[in-house]
Amino acid sequence: PIAATPYSEGFESTVFPPSLWQRINPNADITWERTTSAAKTGNASMYINNYDYDQSGLVDFMYSPLVEVRGRDSAFLTFQIAAAMFSNPFDAGIPIDTLEILITDDCGQSFRSVYKKWGRELITTGNVATETPFTPTATQWRRDSVFLGDFTTASQQYIQVVFRNATNWENNIYIDDI
Repeated sequence: PIAATPYSEGFESTVFPPSLWQRINPNADITWERTTSAAKTGNASMYINNYDYDQSGLVDFMYSPLVEVRGRDSAFLTFQIAAAMFSNPFDAGIPIDTLEILITDDCGQSFRSVYKKWGRELITTGNVATETPFTPTATQWRRDSVFLGDFTTASQQYIQVVFRNATNWENNIYIDDI
């Protein structure tokens, strides 16, 4: 499945994963879901319930559709994010939730990391612990931008963007307006 560019996704359709997306949930437990409890724009967003994920170190993936990039001198990904921690963000040495964005140009055989944040770099709540399940307010969203690469001489025509959540039983992460 190939998406036309520029591509956008706001998770407004009740179908989830969205058309052309693929959700990978290796442990068949909590995973990426659509929610209408919070959105930067519109009525819905994608989130993962790390608050109730009672195991550490498990990963979940959301694969975008194929996006044509060959011949382009630069490709960017922008999205809105809202995230919180259960633990004190200043505590050192505790395992914390991590959001990583990967690029694959061979259908998941290999990946290149283009974004990886956790702890104070990831959260949008200020440097405070959120000890209840996090649902963001309108002011608790941040727009992040990621340079995906220069594809002027790329041999592959398409890439997929992969959102990878590694849970460590902290708090919820929301994504909107990709």
